Amino acid sequence: MRFQQYLTEARDTTKGKGVTWDEIKNIQTQLKRMIRPDMTQQISTWKGKDGEWWDLSFRAYDFYTSRPGEEDDDWPEFTGYKKLLKMITPVLKGIGYSIQDSEKSWFSINVKVKKPTKKDQRADSRKEKEKVWWALRDGERRADRYEKEKYNETADALKKLKTKFIKKDKFYELAKKINWRWDQDDLDNFWRDIK
Repeated sequence: MRFQQYLTEARDTTKGKGVTWDEIKNIQTQLKRMIRPDMTQQISTWKGKDGEWWDLSFRAYDFYTSRPGEEDDDWPEFTGYKKLLKMITPVLKGIGYSIQDSEKSWFSINVKVKKPTKKDQRADSRKEKEKVWWALRDGERRADRYEKEKYNETADALKKLKTKFIKKDKFYELAKKINWRWDQDDLDNFWRDIK
C-alpha cells in the first residue's frame, strides 16, 4: 500500500491552517532532527488547485524496504509510514499537510502556505528593504576604498525611496544606474549574500 493511500484513509490532513516562511524553516529544522534523513533538498513551493504548498523533501533509507529480489531498488516500499506519522503529527498539529513518497527512498512532506494578509505584505516589504539597506552599509564597511563608493551611493539612493519595496530586478536596475562599478557578478553575489 502506498503511503499517500494510507494517509488518506487515516484522516484528511490537508484542511489545516497554512504557515509562513519563518514557520516552515522552523518546522523543517524540527523534522530533520527527528527524521535524521540521509539527504534533504531546499524548501521549494508549488501551486495546486487548492492553494500553494511548501515542499520539504527528505531521503531517508530507514523508512524504506527494498522489494524482494531487487538490488539497488529504485522503488522500495515505504514501510516506515506509521513511524513517520507518529513523529510528524505533534509538529504539524493543526497545520494542513500531505505526504508523498517517491523513488530512491525520497518522500515529500507538503505543508500549506499561509496566504499573506495586506498587513503581512507591508511588513515583509519593510523587512526586505531594511535588510537590503543594512547589507549595503555592511558591504561598504567591508569594501576596499575603490569599492566603498558603489555601496554607499546605492544605500543612499535606496534610503531616499523610503517605503518603496525593492525587488531583485529593480534593485539591479537601481544599482547599475547609480554606480557603474556594479557588474552582474557583483549584483548576483550581493543578492545571494542577503537571502
